[in-house]
Amino acid sequence: MVCISTHGNEKCKCIKMGEGKKMDRAGFFKFGLRKTKEKALEKIQSKVSKIGIRPPGAIDEEEFLIACIRCDDCVIACPHDSIFKPTYAAVGGYGNTPYLDLKHKACEYCPDTPCISSCKTGALIKEPQYMQMGIAKVYEEHCLSAQGQYCDYCKNPCPTGINALKIGDNRVPVIDKELCVGCGKCEYICVSQTGKAIEVDPVHYV
Repeated sequence: MVCISTHGNEKCKCIKMGEGKKMDRAGFFKFGLRKTKEKALEKIQSKVSKIGIRPPGAIDEEEFLIACIRCDDCVIACPHDSIFKPTYAAVGGYGNTPYLDLKHKACEYCPDTPCISSCKTGALIKEPQYMQMGIAKVYEEHCLSAQGQYCDYCKNPCPTGINALKIGDNRVPVIDKELCVGCGKCEYICVSQTGKAIEVDPVHYV
């Protein structure tokens, strides 16, 4: 049993390490460091999700912030002007790094991925595990079809060959989480006036 103190007057958290197993001093500190790193990474990812979503091919956020040299190559390479870079004044240490704001401009998910090809540092790489930017989520309370109105704006928004969005029996969109790449085309095209009926969550948060 290992007890880790928390902030304030809260009781310590006790974590069972296994019957008959003991944790030596080195093991205790390694465990604590791992937990601290996990919390720090969670905080970083939470901050990023409030700013926007990373372009396709972005490696894990902690490593991305080190690899990205804040050049404009991916921004310039994007033929659809979908990538933007917030200022340091606006977002602190995350400034001058590439993001997508899917509510205002979707990613076209180009087959030749010019944004990735332009990156010389490996912050963006064309590997399957990094090509899913996020996963779309449906909010029926904002969906016009769910309210009994006719709407099919999101019927065919997916990039060619992906087809992650299907229209269900009640005409409400259904997302295939295994196929969705998080391009945001469905979110961008949604015309609901009460709020987006579809929003993309960064892949780390779903």
